Amino acid sequence: MPRGRMILLAFTIAAAMWSSAALAFQQPLTPDEVKEFYREPTKIQKIDSSIRRTRSNPNYTFFVVGLPADRTDAREMYELWKSRDLIHERNLTVYFLQGDDANIMQKRTGHQDALPFAIAFRNGQAHHARTGRMAPDVLDRFLNTALEKSSSRTYSAVEVRRIYDQLIESIDAGTHVQAAELARTILFITEGELKNQKLRTSFSQRELSELTDLYALTLEQCQRLDLNEPFVHKILTDTRSTAYTIWEHHGGPEGISLWIDLSLLLGQTDEVVAWIQLAEDNKEVRKLSRTYASRLIAPLIEHERWSILADVLYDPRDVSRYISWELEGVDKARRQGVDAAILHDQQKQIAYRAALCHAILLRSDRDDDAWWVSEMIDSHFPVTISNAALCAAAFELGEVRPMHHALLIQLDRDQFSQLHKVYSSQGAHVRAAE
Repeated sequence: MPRGRMILLAFTIAAAMWSSAALAFQQPLTPDEVKEFYREPTKIQKIDSSIRRTRSNPNYTFFVVGLPADRTDAREMYELWKSRDLIHERNLTVYFLQGDDANIMQKRTGHQDALPFAIAFRNGQAHHARTGRMAPDVLDRFLNTALEKSSSRTYSAVEVRRIYDQLIESIDAGTHVQAAELARTILFITEGELKNQKLRTSFSQRELSELTDLYALTLEQCQRLDLNEPFVHKILTDTRSTAYTIWEHHGGPEGISLWIDLSLLLGQTDEVVAWIQLAEDNKEVRKLSRTYASRLIAPLIEHERWSILADVLYDPRDVSRYISWELEGVDKARRQGVDAAILHDQQKQIAYRAALCHAILLRSDRDDDAWWVSEMIDSHFPVTISNAALCAAAFELGEVRPMHHALLIQLDRDQFSQLHKVYSSQGAHVRAAE
């Protein structure tokens, strides 16, 4: 076949194929194909789109709520959110998730096993997060906090727990500098969220309890750090200084409790005692000293500042309120099924702290107040607990009186044997009651 005819044939075949394809394309789509083409974006896709919007618009904040699995609980929580005036006034975008969608968002934000949850997104990321059920007033404060342009990032207890787990891993691996940095992060987060009144009220009571536990656990883990390692010491020292600066700037409780705790950890008790002495002329320091009395007893006893202990920390009128408040916690724990032996130990600890007031007042030559406190302790605790506490506190401060002799011989054999060695060192020789 001549070359020209071959080329013409090829073009003819190609044209026929194009015409066939065009004809096929022009045929109408099936109903399923139309549905697929126009399918609505999923909630996760909508959330991703909203996140992109927050990157370009720093004033835009939206919310993602993970509802509980139970349908009744989910409906109740949904209705609570929809009833908030602020959501309607500000025309806020809220995505409600359940099932697989909720699981996807939990994994993305590190909130596994944390239903229900609420997350406010800003600047392309989770900016505020809460877990657990929120009362209406708490939810309103959370919404207001999330919408404040100047508000700093806040963390849910689940997020802080994740950092705490990293802290444990770092300490176990011997990477103490990294562990100190993680500890600093946790302490600043929890101190701010627990002590800043505005932030504190935007958390549920359950979550506040978890954050309180994480603060205490982190301080406990700090004792495992090599405090002589220069970088570790510097990180904690700088954290301590920043905490004091925060207190000076803001006033109130924020910063000062962290400063006290790190001061005691690093052995800076002289500065703590010097700060407490400000209480004589500073009402705020006086109030804070009473708030953190349980942490300040040891350094004040060590430095023998008896008048401060008696006048600032241990006003006898406060002791009855202290005991009643603490025993309410014991009763609550009892109703929750806490082991009786644990509750008994808690009672003994409460009685001993109150008895320290008794001994401190004796040391300060305020005998009438001291014996009033002892009677008040007797009225709140079984005699076996009150007697042992009063004796132990008197021995601790070296303020043993004849009355303590009488209390001692009323103890049972186990209590007597525990205290006898200390008591004998005070020069007293008595026998246990038969």
